[in-house]
Amino acid sequence: MASLSTRKFYLDNLRSFLVILVVVHHAGQAYGPGGAWPVIDGEPVRWLGTFFSINAAFFMGLFFLISGYVMPGAYEKYGTAGFIRSKIMRLLIPLAAVSLGIFLPINYYMVITPHSAAYVKYLGTADGVQSIIAHLWFVQHLLIYSALFAAVMWIVRKIRPRSPENKARDGLNSSVVYTAAAAVWIGVALLSYAVRMSYPIDRWLVVLHSVRLEPAHMPQYAVFFLTGVIAGQTGLLERIRSSDGKVFCVAGVIGVMIRILCGSLFGRLSPEMLQLVYVFVETFIAVTVSTGLIVLFRDVMNRSTPVLRFFSDNAYGVYLYHVFPMVGIQMAIVGLHISGGLKFIGVSMASLAASYTAVYLVRKIKAVRRCV
Repeated sequence: MASLSTRKFYLDNLRSFLVILVVVHHAGQAYGPGGAWPVIDGEPVRWLGTFFSINAAFFMGLFFLISGYVMPGAYEKYGTAGFIRSKIMRLLIPLAAVSLGIFLPINYYMVITPHSAAYVKYLGTADGVQSIIAHLWFVQHLLIYSALFAAVMWIVRKIRPRSPENKARDGLNSSVVYTAAAAVWIGVALLSYAVRMSYPIDRWLVVLHSVRLEPAHMPQYAVFFLTGVIAGQTGLLERIRSSDGKVFCVAGVIGVMIRILCGSLFGRLSPEMLQLVYVFVETFIAVTVSTGLIVLFRDVMNRSTPVLRFFSDNAYGVYLYHVFPMVGIQMAIVGLHISGGLKFIGVSMASLAASYTAVYLVRKIKAVRRCV
């Protein structure tokens, strides 16, 4: 654990906020349009579709950026072997425990197969793999990215054994920040558009019989992770000026408003052109909102209190666990005669309360706390 003097509390707090967004996003799956979810309750609430689109535009990409940002520091602190051990503890063990210890037995009883051998055969299919990976795809991808990062750093350290000392750096020139942001925006948007011509949003694949992924968002995730690694090595997040952060926040709000109005603004375009517009608007939101939130949390939320520490300490566990009480709550209120919007709000609040309570209690076990 980093010392109190060097720990970047704003990243802890930002991750806590993103985990809450994940829980709220999943809470709406039973009531909004599109996407596969175990519970579908009533007519879709149309505005949730826009919420899903805006949320998905940035929150997982920002997770990858933050994860990439902290890796260089972790590698320098622990070395190759220690870094790998830490990722086994924090990623591989939780992934295996939840996939095999919770999803597997639940799915065994839910999937109709004549005998156990047939179920094992089902697990070898794409649907079978997806049924036990589910939302843990992020942990799975991060484990792969971590292994690749460790391999590259091991090679770099063999070539250049001693890394230069980190020196104090001045704030970044605004023109450099905006040029880099524009390059990431245009590059990711074009890559994403090329991929989505064959693999639209919400089309999930299983590669190598084990890795669950959504190709439509892979360019963003990969580029944001790499950007995070570069930022972690050069201290970029600390060097963006507060005034530029405010510009990104305003630009992010504008991007969100454009996305909300996309149908009326661009509804007459051809499907291909409309898809291109959507990709550029989505990626604009990803770049501006992510950068704006980073600077905002850095300037306003770079502190720790008992309440903030409770949320940050338990955030990862909540990400791993939240779908289980959530689906139970959603199933319990199916058919209840209240609007889908009110159910969405209620399920969000109840799932957050149940998940944080359960994870807080389970993390009192030392072995669990080491991994989660």
